[in-house]
Amino acid sequence: MENYPNIILVALSSGVIGILLGALLAWRFARPQSRQTLESRLQEAEQKLQRQQAQVTEHFNHTAALVSKLTRDYRDLHDYLASSAQQIGHIDIQPVMLGDIKATPILGEGAVINPPLDYAPKKGNLGTLNEAYGLREEVPAKPPGSADAYSDA
Repeated sequence: MENYPNIILVALSSGVIGILLGALLAWRFARPQSRQTLESRLQEAEQKLQRQQAQVTEHFNHTAALVSKLTRDYRDLHDYLASSAQQIGHIDIQPVMLGDIKATPILGEGAVINPPLDYAPKKGNLGTLNEAYGLREEVPAKPPGSADAYSDA
């Protein structure tokens, strides 16, 4: 019985050392698995990102090609209509310039056709939102016998 406390002390110390050693080994060998898992997840995420970037690049390349084709088709249509107008109606239409399109005349003799206005022009000092706009409309007297295509006479 005299060795009984020594046996218990040796058993307890062996148990504590075994638990510590087991925990150390488990931590050491379990950590690379989580590292491998993280590395594989990172590689999967990088591959997914590369696929997505390739899809975006392909989308924009395809869109640019379609816009270029649309521009060429528009230019071909304009050239065809211009040549047809010249042949059929003897109308002088100048080709579309790539520069300042607003400044280039569309019809011959330098006549510039302005786009239609999206608002009514002012009459005097009254704007179109004024309450008195258009109520007192003064019609200028026309000389007799002067009829145009837009009048009722």
